[in-house]
Amino acid sequence: MQSNLNRLKSRLLQGFSLPEATISIAIAALGLTSLLGFLPQSMHTLKQAGDIATETRITEQILSSISNSEWVDASGNDVLTNEYQGKRYYFDDLAVELDSKNPGDWVSYVAEVEVPQSDISLPATSPVPNNGDSDPYLRRVVVKVGNANSTQFSFDDAPASTFRTYASVVSRSGK
Repeated sequence: MQSNLNRLKSRLLQGFSLPEATISIAIAALGLTSLLGFLPQSMHTLKQAGDIATETRITEQILSSISNSEWVDASGNDVLTNEYQGKRYYFDDLAVELDSKNPGDWVSYVAEVEVPQSDISLPATSPVPNNGDSDPYLRRVVVKVGNANSTQFSFDDAPASTFRTYASVVSRSGK
C-alpha cells in the first residue's frame, strides 16, 4: 500500500512529459497565429466604422443647419439654393467644423452640398392635384462627404470610393 502511495506522489511531482508540453505549445501557437491573422482585418473594419460615424455626424450637422435656415426671402425667391448650392464645409477628425475661409492644416473631412430645385410633392388631399406643384416645406438635399486632407479635394474628379453621398429630404418649420 505504501509503495503505491509513493509511486503516485512521484508521478505527480514529475510534471508534464515532453510530448505533452510540445502539443500544448503547438496548440497555443496556432491560437495566437490565428488571432494575429484577424488583427489587420479588424483594424480596417474599426477604421471604416469610425469614418461612417463621423460622416454621419457631419451630414446631420449640415442638414440641421439647412433645415433651420431661411428658405425663401420676403418676396418669395428661393434663398436656399443660392446659399447652399455647392457650399463646401471643412471638418477635423472629430467632426468639428473648421472655418471655411481658412481651415488650416487640421482638415480631415470635406463636405459639399447640392440642393436641386424643389421637386417633392406629396399625394394631394384634393381629388384633382395640380401638376407641377411642389411642397414648399420639403426639399431634397445631397451631401457628399470625403475623407481628405486637402481643401482642394474635388468630388467631380475623385473616384467614387473616396467619398460617400448622403441624400435626404429636409423639412422646414414654416419660415
